Amino acid sequence: TMRTSVFLINELIDHGNEKVERALGRLERSLQRCDNIIDELLDFARTKEAVLEPLDLDNWLSRLLDEYEPDENVEIEIRLDAGDVNVAADRERLRRAVINVVENACHALLKQRPTDDPHPDPRVTASTRLMEDRAIIEIVDNGVGMDEETLQNCFEPLFSTKGFGTGLGLPAAKQILEQHNGGIDISSEPGAGTTVSLWLPYLVQV
Repeated sequence: TMRTSVFLINELIDHGNEKVERALGRLERSLQRCDNIIDELLDFARTKEAVLEPLDLDNWLSRLLDEYEPDENVEIEIRLDAGDVNVAADRERLRRAVINVVENACHALLKQRPTDDPHPDPRVTASTRLMEDRAIIEIVDNGVGMDEETLQNCFEPLFSTKGFGTGLGLPAAKQILEQHNGGIDISSEPGAGTTVSLWLPYLVQV
């Protein structure tokens, strides 16, 4: 109802009034945030069984991040070192987990950084590698990092340091990786950025 009303107002008003256009823009952005919050709540609450199929991890991740559009000030660097291996994965659910983590990293980069930071360029590095019987997707940002309290509570549902977040991004990612017989690890330090490692068993070399 709100979205339809905003659309109708846009059709009826004189678009020469900048204050009205800014107000409508805020409404549309807030509606989009509401949509995202509802999607996250439903996705977390309605745990769907993962349908696992062979997936070429490096090629899949490369295509996924090529399609992702970060904030214009954030650069995403991709390093693919898993080689020609397949993982057993539910493409859509694994996509949600990776995008949740990447979006968290991008949001962290928008926070205020220290003025004496020697590396002010906001950057997210997404890489893959193999370790023993695991394939690992590592997402690293050079943002402000997490304090000890945030690090200890980051997997708690509804815990968020963002004014408009649901706090379900990382819990949902953890839930999804566990469905893949894998897991998620986080290391962070204030002022030194955050590293999130998503791991799952790999199948066979092609």
